Amino acid sequence: MRSFETRITAAVVAAALAVAAGCGSSSSSKSTTTSESAASARTQYADSLCGALVTWKSALTSVATQLKGGDVRSKSALSSAATQVETATKTLADSLKNLGKPPTPGAEQVKGDVGRLGQQLSSGADKLKSETADVSGAQGVLTAISSAGATVSSMANDVSSTITQLKSVDAKGAWKSAFSQAASCQKLSG
Repeated sequence: MRSFETRITAAVVAAALAVAAGCGSSSSSKSTTTSESAASARTQYADSLCGALVTWKSALTSVATQLKGGDVRSKSALSSAATQVETATKTLADSLKNLGKPPTPGAEQVKGDVGRLGQQLSSGADKLKSETADVSGAQGVLTAISSAGATVSSMANDVSSTITQLKSVDAKGAWKSAFSQAASCQKLSG
């Protein structure tokens, strides 16, 4: 039964690592045509976005730690883990909605990308809850663990893809620079 723990823990940890990888940056170019206040506003927005993701990643890591030390063969442990991930994801989705209007350039694209991410994560949290509801027997728990792991991984991929899209919103690299300068984004990738 150790493999149950290993699979669900690996899925949650992989999701957290995928999120971290998506927010890293390989360069920090600063556009010379962008004013310092606009650059500061983008960095602040990126910092708020990554801060919400850091909180979400922390919750996923906490669940992984609990599952690693606990008995994931039980329905109650699986249900508790799913509820914690669902709560953290709904909190993240709410935080994304509350980010406000992104600065320019590319404000509409950024707003659309972040809004889509919030919807994807909310849908993922709902799916996770339904996948772990009404589980019975060892085979049911096994199936739920597999499905839940896939859902969490998919959610992490959504986050990573969105961050990649956001970094390339403008051709001059202003958003990429904002993500590389934001302290929360550095925490997320660290």
